[in-house]
Amino acid sequence: MILFLMKSEDERAILMAIILALGVACCSGDTSECAVDIDCPGVKTCEDGRCIIARCPDMFCKDGYVCVEGLCYPDDCDTRPCPGLGEICIDEVCLPSSCADVICPPDQACANGHCYPKDCQTKKCINYGEVCIEDECRQRTCDGVVCGAGLVCANGYCYPPGCVDQNCDPGEICYEDRCVERNCAEVVCLPGQQCANGLCWAEDCATGDCAEGQVCENENCVATECVEGRCVCETDADCPQDLVCDQGNCKAAACVPDEGQELSCADGRDNDCDNLADCADPECEGRACDDGNPGTIDDTCTSGNCSGSSAGCTPLDTQPCGRCNSGTETCQPDQTWGPCQGESGCVPGNKRGCGTKCGEQTCNDQCNWGSCQNEGTCTPNEVWSCGECGSMTCRSDCVFGACNCGSSGSCDIVENGSGSTCPGVCGGSCFRYCVGTQNCDHPAGEPWQCTYQ
Repeated sequence: MILFLMKSEDERAILMAIILALGVACCSGDTSECAVDIDCPGVKTCEDGRCIIARCPDMFCKDGYVCVEGLCYPDDCDTRPCPGLGEICIDEVCLPSSCADVICPPDQACANGHCYPKDCQTKKCINYGEVCIEDECRQRTCDGVVCGAGLVCANGYCYPPGCVDQNCDPGEICYEDRCVERNCAEVVCLPGQQCANGLCWAEDCATGDCAEGQVCENENCVATECVEGRCVCETDADCPQDLVCDQGNCKAAACVPDEGQELSCADGRDNDCDNLADCADPECEGRACDDGNPGTIDDTCTSGNCSGSSAGCTPLDTQPCGRCNSGTETCQPDQTWGPCQGESGCVPGNKRGCGTKCGEQTCNDQCNWGSCQNEGTCTPNEVWSCGECGSMTCRSDCVFGACNCGSSGSCDIVENGSGSTCPGVCGGSCFRYCVGTQNCDHPAGEPWQCTYQ
């Protein structure tokens, strides 16, 4: 308003310059948020002094970030690694990349692009990255993953459930020849550290060394299965397997012996409550056990260890088998030979029928059927004409019966010297059962006979 009350253009110009100068003076403080990308938090990058969310592939994600659905996300969180297949960090939570744009209710979490309950009705899912799928606690990265025979999913990858020389506990897999928790698969810890619940922990505290199976959490030695509050409980269902809830904490249940001495040496239990289970108990020496290796047989406790002998074959190898080595058997994943397939049904010396004229074949020493031999004259029930008005039928032994001359019966050879044995029948010609319809031939001084062709 003051500007427009000035009398001249020069006066208004001078006043405008004063206003602008005052504006610069009062607002000249540096309002930029950043100078380089590292100045920006989370997934943001620095552009024109402001931190903005980078969208890819229009711009490359900086090191340590991956592009998902047009945005750059860290491949690890600040507080923990995200080792699972396809995992990224969203708001300091490791999630499958398929969950980047999925928002779930507070009591649910995302896996494979879908929302699932965080806990099951019958138990809590206490391990990091688990959700309840079909009333079973599963890792989010394993939803939709199908592993081959003898393998289980852990962090989105497939691993054997046991090592060659070690039985893994339920919930563990064999990773780099040692048993680890499933959410520790692909987690690499520094020397002196051990993975538990997907994080690396110091094996010892500053105040003292921790026992085997423990790590240091908040300067306290804690069992690996109990880190991050996994052993805080209300009921037994809140605890890891083989632990019970005792005054709000998961503890080993009091041992109740079910055997006077250790006789069951393959169940992983201390059956006689002497703090020694299976082969570790001298009472199991020489008894059957399970070394966890499907490639061994006759597993036996020997000097405190369970070991077996090799089943003797390499999976997928083949060898001949059966009669005359005519079949093939294939070595199975447990290193035992599978059933004999394709074995010949031919037993040397056996015979079988062949052809349509009562022939027979004989099985040779190589379990192969020979050529068709000893075939008859005709096919059973086959009918041929004979004589001038007769017919003859092939018998079951593949030989023709007598020539039936119409309604006058069979025409049989009778040596009467006239050359006509059936007077008045079929024109008086002489025929007998034989191939074709040949007249009786009676050479001088010889009996009447049929001529075969």
